[in-house]
Amino acid sequence: KSALEDIFTAVRSANKYFDEKQPWIQSREDQEGCEDTLFNCVQIIANLSNLLEPFIPFTCEKIRRFLGIENAEYNFIEVESGRPVNKLEILFERIDKKKIDEEQEKLRSDW
Repeated sequence: KSALEDIFTAVRSANKYFDEKQPWIQSREDQEGCEDTLFNCVQIIANLSNLLEPFIPFTCEKIRRFLGIENAEYNFIEVESGRPVNKLEILFERIDKKKIDEEQEKLRSDW
């Protein structure tokens, strides 16, 4: 549990970095900055996939496949610049908030 909390602290930090850098705007105003931001995000994603491997191995395997990484490694890895991204697919479907509320209500009524 503690490991996951630490990893998700890093995930929140990465999300904040992405949101603050706004690569969708950088792409129009600062192409080099956009490339740096996206490069850094790919590095973060690759390394988070290693950290999360024990918890969600199939999802992490998909991420590594997208990035052309053969195996999980339990040390820092760097994805070289310019490497193509392979056959992306959605990792997790978004769950409608209404559906979450319905499921929580069912759980409460079962108790």
